[in-house]
Amino acid sequence: MKRVVVAIDHSAVSRSLMDTAFDFAAREKDVILYFFHAVEPQRTGWRSRSKEVDEVLLAKVRKEVHDWVHAAAAEFGQPLPDLRVAVRPGFPAEAVLDFAEGVAADLIMIGHRGNPERKRFVLGSVAAEVVAHANCSVYVHRPRVLGE
Repeated sequence: MKRVVVAIDHSAVSRSLMDTAFDFAAREKDVILYFFHAVEPQRTGWRSRSKEVDEVLLAKVRKEVHDWVHAAAAEFGQPLPDLRVAVRPGFPAEAVLDFAEGVAADLIMIGHRGNPERKRFVLGSVAAEVVAHANCSVYVHRPRVLGE
C-alpha cells in the first residue's frame, strides 16, 4: 500500500488537489489517501481564553473537512478504496510533516496558489517548508489558470 498525505486547507487549490489525488488513487489502486488539514493555533478564533485550541471549534472543523472531502469523493464518481480524514492543531508545514511521518507516508501532495504578480513559480512558505524537510516524495500542485 502506498500512503499518500494530501494537505488541504479549504481553498480552491485544495479542491483541485483533491481531484488529482482521487485520480491518482483510482489509477494506482493500492493507495491510502490521508486528507490532512492543520488548524493554526495562533489564529485568535481558534483559541480559548487559556490560549489553547478550542475543542468545540476543532470538532466543528473536523466535521466540515470530513464532509467536504467525502462530498468531493462522491463527485469524483469512481470507487476509492481507502480514504481517511484528519484534522490537527498546529502550524501547517510542521503539522503536515509530523502527520506524514506518523503514518509513514510515501508521498505528500500539497497545493500552491502562486503569486500572480510574479511570472515565475515561487513556492509559498508552507509548500517550501514541506519540500525542504519531508522524509518522502512531495508533489506540489499548482492548477493552471486560463490564459497561462
